[in-house]
Amino acid sequence: MRAQPHLIAKRAFRWRLFALAAMSCWGASAIAAAPDPPLASLATQLAQAHDPGQAQALAARMEALREQAVQPAVRLLLRRAQREMTAGQRRAAIGDLDDAVALQPDNALLWRERAAAYDLDGNLDAAVQDLGGSLSRDAGDVLAWQALAAVEEQRGTAAAAYKAWQHVLTLDPMIEDGGKRLDRLRRRALGQPA
Repeated sequence: MRAQPHLIAKRAFRWRLFALAAMSCWGASAIAAAPDPPLASLATQLAQAHDPGQAQALAARMEALREQAVQPAVRLLLRRAQREMTAGQRRAAIGDLDDAVALQPDNALLWRERAAAYDLDGNLDAAVQDLGGSLSRDAGDVLAWQALAAVEEQRGTAAAAYKAWQHVLTLDPMIEDGGKRLDRLRRRALGQPA
């Protein structure tokens, strides 16, 4: 017995509705991100921004796109880890972030978040390693470069902090006090008083 055309159309319509409902439940980032240009395009615009307000808006859009790329189950782990960090439960947070990175290892944001947890836990070597993992996946992440500069400065490696901050200014020339910080890091890298 052949299915009648109107029944086939009705089933197809139901499947489309089911797919849309499932995507909204599971966090369909592709639908929400459709109007935004890709990260590379936003990064180009950020590097060419002419005022701090425009730069901040572009950086916020880029961060939103990065967050949308986190899978729903991983997002739950990320939120729990953030709550644990706020509560001072650093080891638990690092464990949740380990799980998040294992589930979605290609997502640079997760590596950056785990680096922040390591930094707060005092494990600066692990923080630098994770920031390297983040930047190898998303070299245009200004926040990761800023974090790398800060961690390298804490480790006493002024030359590495200076190079990281140079990347920050290449990506976001409008960043607040960017030139002052670059000058301070340059003096430290050269062994001069900051």
